[in-house]
Amino acid sequence: MVWQRRFRARGLPAAIEACDCAAPTIEFQFDQPAGDVFKLDVEVTQIDYMRTTYVVHSLAMSGQVKADGRELIMVFVESGNAVIRRGGRQFAFVRSGDCFITSLVPGDSFKTSANAARRVVVLPGSGINDVIARHFHITPPPSIVFTKVLHPRNASLALLRDLATNSVTSVSEAKGPFAAALAKQYADLMVTSLLLNVPNSFSETLTKAGGAVETRYVRRALDFMRAHLDQPLDLDEIAGEADCSPRRLQMAFRSEYGITPMNMLKKIRLELAEQRLRLGECANVAVLARSVGFGNPGRFAAAFRQRFGVLPSHVLAVTEN
Repeated sequence: MVWQRRFRARGLPAAIEACDCAAPTIEFQFDQPAGDVFKLDVEVTQIDYMRTTYVVHSLAMSGQVKADGRELIMVFVESGNAVIRRGGRQFAFVRSGDCFITSLVPGDSFKTSANAARRVVVLPGSGINDVIARHFHITPPPSIVFTKVLHPRNASLALLRDLATNSVTSVSEAKGPFAAALAKQYADLMVTSLLLNVPNSFSETLTKAGGAVETRYVRRALDFMRAHLDQPLDLDEIAGEADCSPRRLQMAFRSEYGITPMNMLKKIRLELAEQRLRLGECANVAVLARSVGFGNPGRFAAAFRQRFGVLPSHVLAVTEN
């Protein structure tokens, strides 16, 4: 799941071997003649379906992509510059501090300046499709096209860079079964953040799907709440019936109504209680409290007063008169 290797290479053959191990989807070429003393540091980390390679102190180097177009590459240039070419023409110029994100296309080439330092994150199409299917519950497209240069002031760049850095550190330090679970979470978070924060050919579909999914979660939760108002309910149970995680349900309710699911449940119960009192359907406050899921009449009365500005007993007295 997680592995790290560090290379220091002297001479062209060792340098090429190191790069092949670090990024097998890229065919590297070096400007330095064979036989020259050549130093190269490469660190490789495999985190679930996310592979990161960190290359430092490289001399002038260029590469040509060997991928089949289904992978996504993120190049964080920490020092030096990089030129990306497609079809023989300059496709992007990435300065120090920038991040270049694009779908890999066979024949793409790039060239980095001497002594450049960069972190390369490679995300296979299978990993992206897995996140789309599990988190957005829609069929992934045949491919997703990213073409974006993020500059240092871009908030998305700071988020993605932190994820790329912290994922390697945190997962490497994790022990036992927690390492695999943590790796999965970091990989999912990286892909999800990338899909939602960086414009791509699937952005519009994801936005619509996300809204539809959130609405579906809320609708399921509300249906379950209204059918069980007289029973004690907790967030985990409601989320389970809505077929999502408690955190996801919290976010959906805040997006839709600006309040939490449990506050919405309380609001529905109190409004139903006020309606029953007003219509004279209940002659006892304690019985009314139990009928809308409040086990403690005192807490029910306090919540009712906070919501409507009057005690339920006063409403009951008025309706009886």
